Amino acid sequence: MAKLRNPLEKDKLLILIVLLAFGFIIYMAALFGRAAFYVNRFNTYHSEVLASVSADSGKHTVKAYLNGTETTLDEHDWDRLFYLLKPIRNGKVQKIFPGDKTGESVKVCFSDDTILEICETVIPETQRKRDDGVCIRYTDKNGKVLLFDTDESGYEAFEALFK
Repeated sequence: MAKLRNPLEKDKLLILIVLLAFGFIIYMAALFGRAAFYVNRFNTYHSEVLASVSADSGKHTVKAYLNGTETTLDEHDWDRLFYLLKPIRNGKVQKIFPGDKTGESVKVCFSDDTILEICETVIPETQRKRDDGVCIRYTDKNGKVLLFDTDESGYEAFEALFK
């Protein structure tokens, strides 16, 4: 007598394959969604910072600090700050701001209640343009913080503006 095949066995394998494929699709959508969220967040930061720098350019009423000491930026320094920030691309999102520990950072409090802080950091990635870079903390007018590092520029370039 021939053994009858249980059609449920084939169906179980098919269901498992469909569930795994569905799980993979959800995982990839979440991964791309998260990447899109960070890119959008960075683009928003970038446009807000450049707009703040442009709006406050040359104003001596903006509070600027070098290592906690208040200073002012002249019109030439504002232009240089704009051109230092413009080419910066999204770096790795960070959890801590090294300038809080070292006390060495530059800080600009813009008239639109946004704050830009920059400090020196070490870039640990193997594919990097330079060993040292900057860690940037931007706080928007709603209190949201974006904190990332980048190897596009060195801290000495920013520090020189504030001296």
